[in-house]
Amino acid sequence: MLEWLPTAWIGLLAVLLLWLPGLAVGYAGGLRGLFAWGSAPLVSSALIGASAIVAGAVGFSWSVLVVLGATVLAVGVAWGVRAVAGGWRSPRVDRGRAVWRQVLVTVVVSLVVAGALQARRLMAAIGGPDHFSQTFDAPYHLNSVRLILESGDASSLHMTLTAPDATTSFYPALWHDVVSLLVQLSGGTDIVAPANWTTLVIASLVWPASMLVLARGLFGPRPVMLGLTVAVSFAMTQFPNQLTGFGVLYPNLLAYAVLPALLGLAWLTLWRARGRARLAPLAFVGVGAVAVALAQPNGLFTLGYVAVPLLAHYVAHVSVRAWRLRRSVVGAVVPGVVLVVLCVVAYWAAGQVSLVEEFRTQVSWPARMSTGEAVNDAVTLAAMHPTGASNMLVAGLVLVGVLVSAFVARWRWLPIAYALLAWLFVVAASASGETRALLTGYWYGDVQRLASQLPLLAVPLATIGLTVVVAGVASLVQGSAGAGKVARAVFSVPVLAVLAALVLVVVLPRTTLFKNSYDYVAHRYELSPESTTGTLVDESEMRILDEVDRIVPEDAVVAGQPWDGSVLVWALTDRETLYPHLRMPLEGDRAVVADRLNQAGEDPEVCEAVTRLGLEYVLDLGGENFWGDDGARFAGLDGLVAAGVAEEVARVEDSRLLRITACAGAEG
Repeated sequence: MLEWLPTAWIGLLAVLLLWLPGLAVGYAGGLRGLFAWGSAPLVSSALIGASAIVAGAVGFSWSVLVVLGATVLAVGVAWGVRAVAGGWRSPRVDRGRAVWRQVLVTVVVSLVVAGALQARRLMAAIGGPDHFSQTFDAPYHLNSVRLILESGDASSLHMTLTAPDATTSFYPALWHDVVSLLVQLSGGTDIVAPANWTTLVIASLVWPASMLVLARGLFGPRPVMLGLTVAVSFAMTQFPNQLTGFGVLYPNLLAYAVLPALLGLAWLTLWRARGRARLAPLAFVGVGAVAVALAQPNGLFTLGYVAVPLLAHYVAHVSVRAWRLRRSVVGAVVPGVVLVVLCVVAYWAAGQVSLVEEFRTQVSWPARMSTGEAVNDAVTLAAMHPTGASNMLVAGLVLVGVLVSAFVARWRWLPIAYALLAWLFVVAASASGETRALLTGYWYGDVQRLASQLPLLAVPLATIGLTVVVAGVASLVQGSAGAGKVARAVFSVPVLAVLAALVLVVVLPRTTLFKNSYDYVAHRYELSPESTTGTLVDESEMRILDEVDRIVPEDAVVAGQPWDGSVLVWALTDRETLYPHLRMPLEGDRAVVADRLNQAGEDPEVCEAVTRLGLEYVLDLGGENFWGDDGARFAGLDGLVAAGVAEEVARVEDSRLLRITACAGAEG
């Protein structure tokens, strides 16, 4: 754990970057208390992502100054919107009341204790700030950060890593924007440590803080339920653990982490504002939607599915109230009709976006189990656990929460919305045909992404269930005639709640269920002593990368068969690679090099392509290719020394760095 200390200040920078802009705008717009502090990362994310797009459009170089300027402007806009909304403020507890201090202490202590324990376990799993994820998506994300740093353009509309000749290419770049700012603020060139610290802050602090926004709306200022919410946030392996390892899906990790805050703000808009006052929280919902869209748009579709029961519940409330107060058939029927029309229009409008329409017709991941198995996994929270183990303790609490919610008006939409999320997982895991693509194509039909959505509503449901259990046990003991003062004190609700929270954050993570979950993450970050098809680079290949850093000029371009691990050379050594993605499209000069660089001595067209690209070196890491790729697309990189095209300038075991010699003096 000590290896993390020298870079801990980067984690502190990440916290400041994700909280300060959002807090300023939130307070200016009327958010207070947990609503302001918990939604700050959501609002900050929107500012970072949106300002990156604006800066890219007008030609400003990307830096924290862009975010600072955007924050100042947004504070003014938020203040103006709040003024138009009649000075609206979110619900808060008066500081003079004892419950305010109870909530403050409970929330701070639970966040610090539970967050620190989660961070410690993830630190142990990752292994160190210099360890990087050896997964399929990692090179794309790390190289995209390097592209932003090199180009000074962090716009999600200019993510041209896989299309270098394009002027516009959309990819949600919010996570990359945050990491690039941390790299700049750190004053170095290392990307891996800022990426890891961003992951830790998101998974250990942003997620529970965001969940507290939803909990504050659903449960009010109840210290016990708010404290238990934090503990329950880390009691499921589906999130954040699974997305810390799988993929690695950095954008989805960020999108899902801030999603509870967006849902909480939507609840706040419906139930805690009226008339023009609703404009202020509605504006924050819009801001939050921008953040999720720029983190990973499929988070918006998650919100869309969940919002339908929430809106239906609110519309039912309005209709019933209209009938009871005025006996108005129109007032009782029209809200429901309007909701149906809005849902149809929203579905149609989304389909006009070509990418969305494409999602609805195809999926990238196959079904992998029977319907019965999928239902079992969803109900028992075994969904996508590395060994398929069930989380029966928390699943039981969720079930209790579902039953209790049916009898509490403000919670009745929760079981229906949770059932929708579980149903989407079941469809993706077991169904086939057009229906599966239509319903789950927004997530590529990927069961990992859909399983990771379950905690969004499983957390509040399990919190309700655990609160009922705690209150029930306390009531049983308190009502017992033989209970003495000590027993009544020990079995009080606050004490039992603390004990229950400790079970979730201390005991549960020590079980095999969670050990396997953290082992899954650790395996993705492991640097193996020898090359395997399951890792990108091994220990000896990391040593040749040190040689690249020493030998290759900063402005030189390096080619390499990406599947042997060379794809990481740009991210790890700050030397641009010709193929920065494992499935890099091969077009133009890049295709010429990949296909026939070894023919440069006899084909002038090859050297012309080499010169135009600025290509000077080739990295051959040898060993096994990731996922056993046969390297056929890059056959032109084989046999370069034997063909007299390149000479060896460095070697570490089977890994070689080659300098191209056949194209000296070639003209592009």
